[in-house]
Amino acid sequence: MKGRRLKPAYILSFALILAFSCAAAWTVIDLAPEPVDTPNAVVYELIDLGVLPGDVRSAAYDVNDAGLIVGVSIDQDGAEHPVVWENGKIKALPVHTGWRGRANGINEAGQIVGCIGLSLDRPKAAIWEKLKLRELVALKNAASEAEDINDAGTIVGWLAEDQGYSQACIWESGNQKLLSGVESWAQAVNKHNMVVGLRLSKGAEYSAFLWQDSKVKDYKKTNESWTEASDINDTGQIVGFVDTHQGKTYPVLWDKDKSIYLDKEQLYNGHANAINNNGQIVGYYISGKRRAFVWESGQIVTLDSLPPKDKALSQPPDTAYGINNNGWIVGVSGEHAVLWKPRTKSKI
Repeated sequence: MKGRRLKPAYILSFALILAFSCAAAWTVIDLAPEPVDTPNAVVYELIDLGVLPGDVRSAAYDVNDAGLIVGVSIDQDGAEHPVVWENGKIKALPVHTGWRGRANGINEAGQIVGCIGLSLDRPKAAIWEKLKLRELVALKNAASEAEDINDAGTIVGWLAEDQGYSQACIWESGNQKLLSGVESWAQAVNKHNMVVGLRLSKGAEYSAFLWQDSKVKDYKKTNESWTEASDINDTGQIVGFVDTHQGKTYPVLWDKDKSIYLDKEQLYNGHANAINNNGQIVGYYISGKRRAFVWESGQIVTLDSLPPKDKALSQPPDTAYGINNNGWIVGVSGEHAVLWKPRTKSKI
């Protein structure tokens, strides 16, 4: 299951940019949870996935049950290159000569979706099938990006017409359909074609939404100023975050219309990015620095970090972006794409 990435700045409204800027400026206290350490507890091996030759940074966004991982490798000029990791080896996905790209999601058939472009300020939604590139149909002159794909090949993402706002969209059987008439982004889709994301709702505030059978439902309580849905599993559980009117941000699970804050104390100022079919949730929280976490049945594990490449620099932020049904977690740590691979700790 895939996770959440920040949207390209050019399609964000001023309110969205301001909200994240304020979040970054909050003063936080050290509430870092201790890793779970019980007999037979799951512990995680941290694996550095590396970068393409000559590149300096990378990030992993999604992983399927076969262990294929997708993301980006980034050069010293900030140019992003779409990549796939198989058995620990990195491979560049094809793009047009001189173009850049991002690989955001992958399904069990190995179909990969993302975007390409001369500049990713104006990307074009794309799919790679058997490592062959194909651009997805979009409105003329519209920027677009594919965020996720389910096992039936249904793709979700967004498009933004020239000088216009972004709109959530879905691609089915090669045809594109807009899901909302307001500013919106579709972030994930499950096997039932239930789509979740973020849209502008009443009162010029942003709300998590669920699109199903051509009907849209918002998830936002009166005490919440901002909500966003990042992922949905095949049982219909949705994860994301809520921002309260008191200026606090919490990872959240929406389960059968119930809004469950994962942990108001330990995960203060955090986001839930992805959920698998076993109900395991991954994301990040900020406690002096940004740390990746996995949550299951009320227990929190703070995931290990890679050391910074430059010892003189402070620890770069960590984020867990995706988790598969085997519990493999992918994300970024120490400016490199990483895999947190679970293994059982034996009784002593």
